[in-house]
Amino acid sequence: MVSRRKSELDAAIHELEAMLNEQNDLATRIAKQKRVIAALRELSDLENEPSPPVGLVTGLTDACRTVFRSAEKPLLPTEVRDRVERLGVPDQSNLLASVHTVIRRLKEAREIREVPPKVSSGPMKYEWNKAIVRLRDLM
Repeated sequence: MVSRRKSELDAAIHELEAMLNEQNDLATRIAKQKRVIAALRELSDLENEPSPPVGLVTGLTDACRTVFRSAEKPLLPTEVRDRVERLGVPDQSNLLASVHTVIRRLKEAREIREVPPKVSSGPMKYEWNKAIVRLRDLM
């Protein structure tokens, strides 16, 4: 009876891990699609005054998450700022400072990670932490 319950628990944990990893993959696909929409919106407004898309992100933190999830390479904070602007975040007096704050918070939450520079004096870059969910490690 105990071994049957143990195998049921293992199967339930495995199924939840698979679902969480699918959710993570879907969130990454959504972030990439938001980036595509922002780029196409910018291209379609070249003749007119370009206006940032509305409704793609809910705020600066969401915009930064979208930027990191959709990035193909580690990013500098200035690159994050530039990509955030294209997603339609409202104007701020010092967007780069705000981006640095969000980067620090995302790093503390382990949503992103630092990528050491190739040159010892180079600037730090950051990338989305693509860790696969393993519940067994947490239990």
